Amino acid sequence: ENIVSMAKKDKIDLDFDININNDAPTSYKDIIYERNELMYTQEEVKNLEKKYKQEKAKNALTDLSSYEKNIKEKADYKYLITTVKDMDSNILKDLGDTLLNKMEKGYLLIANIKGDSVSYIAKSNIESRKANLVLKFLLDKVDGKGGGSDTFSQGGSKLVNNLDEILNNLEDTYE
Repeated sequence: ENIVSMAKKDKIDLDFDININNDAPTSYKDIIYERNELMYTQEEVKNLEKKYKQEKAKNALTDLSSYEKNIKEKADYKYLITTVKDMDSNILKDLGDTLLNKMEKGYLLIANIKGDSVSYIAKSNIESRKANLVLKFLLDKVDGKGGGSDTFSQGGSKLVNNLDEILNNLEDTYE
């Protein structure tokens, strides 16, 4: 029920129609039946959760217009610095790859806010804006930790009140 309600919030249509017999068992045969019913239900919940994650990832990667409109352009490259909320880390990485491919030449930094913490990914395919240096600059400002390579870096920190200001400062420094 929780998965179906979360899916509805994300405008994903999922069905889960399993009726569980809640009658008290009267024989050993009933106990075996209920055990099998429970195992089947657990498997169906796993499948539902997997389908929900796949659909959520597909939706996140299908409509990139909200991100594309925030891509900024310099003379010889493009860049994107943005925030998202409660995004799965695997979807976030795929989103970063997809956006960087659309930019062709550039870098991006995505801050993913979850509760009172923030995870960051930085991706780059240009020598002048290495992902690890962009992320290090940011993490120094937010007292965070992380690391990576010239092309992909990730880290995290506690949520700070002035994150938008820090990201704008990053944009001013690294544009």
